[in-house]
Amino acid sequence: MALHSTKSPFNRVLFGGAAGGGKSLLGCIFEITRRLDYSETRGFIGRKVRQDLMKSTFKTFTQVYNKIAFPRIGPMKYNGQTDTVFFPNGSEIQFLHLEESPNDPEFQRLGSYEFTDGFIDEVGECSKNAIDVIYSRIRHNLINDKKALLLASNPSYGWLKDTWVSKPDGTKIELPYNWKYIQAKVSDNPDVKFRDEYIRTLQEMPEYHRLRLLDGDWDYQVNNAPYYPQWSANFIVPKLEYNPNKPLLLSFDFNYSPCTAVLIQGFDGYLNCMKVIQAEGGTMPLIKAIKDYLNLIGWKGSYRVTGDSSGHKRDTRSGVETDYMLIQKEMKIPDGWISYNQRSNMALDRSRDLINLGFHLGIIRISREGCPELIQDLNIAKPLNDKTAEFKKDRDRYKLDVLDAFRYGFHHFIKSDDDCRNFNKFNI
Repeated sequence: MALHSTKSPFNRVLFGGAAGGGKSLLGCIFEITRRLDYSETRGFIGRKVRQDLMKSTFKTFTQVYNKIAFPRIGPMKYNGQTDTVFFPNGSEIQFLHLEESPNDPEFQRLGSYEFTDGFIDEVGECSKNAIDVIYSRIRHNLINDKKALLLASNPSYGWLKDTWVSKPDGTKIELPYNWKYIQAKVSDNPDVKFRDEYIRTLQEMPEYHRLRLLDGDWDYQVNNAPYYPQWSANFIVPKLEYNPNKPLLLSFDFNYSPCTAVLIQGFDGYLNCMKVIQAEGGTMPLIKAIKDYLNLIGWKGSYRVTGDSSGHKRDTRSGVETDYMLIQKEMKIPDGWISYNQRSNMALDRSRDLINLGFHLGIIRISREGCPELIQDLNIAKPLNDKTAEFKKDRDRYKLDVLDAFRYGFHHFIKSDDDCRNFNKFNI
């Protein structure tokens, strides 16, 4: 009723939490009943990967269709070429995969579509940009003159939790007046036999899976193999004040969604992580966000710039200029303040050893107020496997872009064991 009632203000609903709570079932019922009851309307059911969409969500859709639609309108009319189900009253449901493509980062392929409403299954797997774009396409023959988007997901880290549940520092999100979050529980599943068997199965799983899938806990991360074993909450301080007599290091990671900078200063014998700034859309939006922030705090001191070596490349993001050229030009940074002369990033195994040593020696401080995203990345980072120094990354849930920007900034100051051991002598 949150989306359907004329008296309800909500146009976006997240039904999220424990697995087995009937999220896919609810979404399919939502779409099918609205198509049956309202002629000439067009809905969609989306998921990130087409294979998951068709093998899992579409399977549930078929079961729901056979129970509630088949007795009224007969067999499903499905066009496999367009992934569309047609109804006799002129309504239809289209199945969409919402995976980002390097050739289409803004989902221009959806530009010609217009929908009445939609359901996105396992929305935590999708990018925030995908959801924003598809929501903008809901404008065709609206029911009750209101947009309606139903989202479903198990707990996941990343934009979904940060937007709907809680910020990286644990602060509860205050949702817009027309959004609603509904906690999903296994007990919501109407299939009693399935529900009881599923609960027994989950109770036998490791704690990580029980927290996430049985309890629906969005803070489920249990890191039994941290990437930096020496990292702990002891390195977090409530707040750090900038030292106007020390240069401010801007350390960049140049991913497009988001583009990230960590602001770092060396003083009082510590490498001080002051602030994380991120922006969607690449280097230019991030530069604007940094300039706005520095104006806000009234920064009058000098800068240094470092970051990912990829920023030296000329590519489609910056045309004939590199990312570093853009930064220097837009921020009017003199040549003497530029410190990005490295042409390759430090090897991951060496980087990992040095940062662990930095934590071991206690030379790192991180502001909880300014860097909750970095704290989260450090908490969840873990090795990809025991044969490589790579860490586990996922472009939707475990991007770790802030951790990358921190690493580049750390190595601006520290390139050897001796740099670590002598850091507090030179940064006072």
